[in-house]
Amino acid sequence: MKINPGVCILTGGFSLFFLISGVRALVRKRMMVVNPASQQAWPGLLGAILTEARKKYEVPQVMEAHQELHVEATGAQAVGMAWLYIVLGVGFLFVGVFHFLMENDLLAFLFD
Repeated sequence: MKINPGVCILTGGFSLFFLISGVRALVRKRMMVVNPASQQAWPGLLGAILTEARKKYEVPQVMEAHQELHVEATGAQAVGMAWLYIVLGVGFLFVGVFHFLMENDLLAFLFD
């Protein structure tokens, strides 16, 4: 039985992060997300281009929206993102298990 520690650490770490974050958000029904209206949400040159491109489509508001980098999503947005995180966690777990099975020739009968 061969176990690649790098693959275990990477896929296991991402899987744990996404699963724990998703379940936590699903239980609490709220989640911290990046605010796309914030100037800090799009860093770098690409961010400057995207911010300029978005300006012509934005509706001017009397009161300026929240400008913090992170805002709290609640309701359907939080539940949807929680399920997305859970799916990503299961996906990374599947990638790790699939790599283990392929490395140890336990799925060789599929590719003969």
